[in-house]
Amino acid sequence: QARVDQTQSLLLETDLFLEIERRKAGPTAEREQAELVAWQARLSGALIALEEAERHFQRVQKLSQSALISDSELEIARIRRDKNKAELDAVREEVHKATASQALSREILEGITLHKQRVATARAGQAEFNFRLAPESVGMADSSIRRVARTADVRRSQRPAPGLARHRHR
Repeated sequence: QARVDQTQSLLLETDLFLEIERRKAGPTAEREQAELVAWQARLSGALIALEEAERHFQRVQKLSQSALISDSELEIARIRRDKNKAELDAVREEVHKATASQALSREILEGITLHKQRVATARAGQAEFNFRLAPESVGMADSSIRRVARTADVRRSQRPAPGLARHRHR
């Protein structure tokens, strides 16, 4: 009976741990999704700004070739275009980072869901073994539950510390 109680306690502990992890990961996943959407909107704006700067540069270049405007105005248009190219590259990198962060959050949530299912499976196995009251069955359930708990501990140790996972420059 002591082994059954220990197994039940271990299942409850693992279940509580997974619920805490889900509560932490859920808002993180939502924040990651919102950041991705925001960076995608900035990407659209940066593309439009670059297209406009490129058109302006082409017009100024034609006028410069006809000697209708000064070389300094051409240089200003070139600098503006190049600045917009650099901004577009930076925003594309942020979209890439946000996409990777979102994928990581989704992977963590999927892992939590998998572990919750393993706990449910172990709990169902424990109920069956308790029904049969076979000592060897309790030992099998106990080893299964310990495997789930070890896996959850490994997942917890692999997660990056909060705030250190990434730095974003906006």
